[in-house]
Amino acid sequence: MIAFSMGMIVVTLPMIRSEHAGLFTYFRDFAELDEATRDGALPTARSRFVQVGQMWSCDALFSTAALEAETQVRTRVARACLARAEAILDSVPTMSAAHQARAVALYTLGDTEEAIYAKALSRITGPNEGGLALRRLGFAYQLAEERPFNHGDEADAILILGSAGYRDYLVDYFLYHPDHRDWLVALLQDQSGNADFLQSLRDRLAEDAMQG
Repeated sequence: MIAFSMGMIVVTLPMIRSEHAGLFTYFRDFAELDEATRDGALPTARSRFVQVGQMWSCDALFSTAALEAETQVRTRVARACLARAEAILDSVPTMSAAHQARAVALYTLGDTEEAIYAKALSRITGPNEGGLALRRLGFAYQLAEERPFNHGDEADAILILGSAGYRDYLVDYFLYHPDHRDWLVALLQDQSGNADFLQSLRDRLAEDAMQG
């Protein structure tokens, strides 16, 4: 019995170390993601909670800090995110967060067509996840200069509109992307949550005016 227990410890210790590494490199920004990939790979983790957190962290590739980073740094981080996403999808092909991370990484590496397909897979596998819908829509705005919004993007925007926890982010998209305001206004005008969106927009504009 003691021998069996010791054997289990030998087997599980590497798993615990791996999980520990995953938990404590839950990357809050691009700088942390950059630091974690200096050796070329993201830490592995068996916990779905940790895996999803890692995948969401890869959205930092779209942050201002990432866009200002050297090309070789962004490329290294994107490759690490891509490799980790594909490893996760090998065992959990329906993890929508991994499909989205794969989309962001592929786009960063210059494969726009495959990135758009990966984004579509994220929507198919997670059509009602507000946080992912928000990230996909942010990606759609990144693509908007070269690819028009599609029906999936419209579905994500409407889903976000219906979520009190995420609705204010539509105001951000409206304000930060003036060239695409007409698309968002036309899409939302007949939706039941449009009044809430407009009120949030008025509140934000009033707040900005007060701050000078």
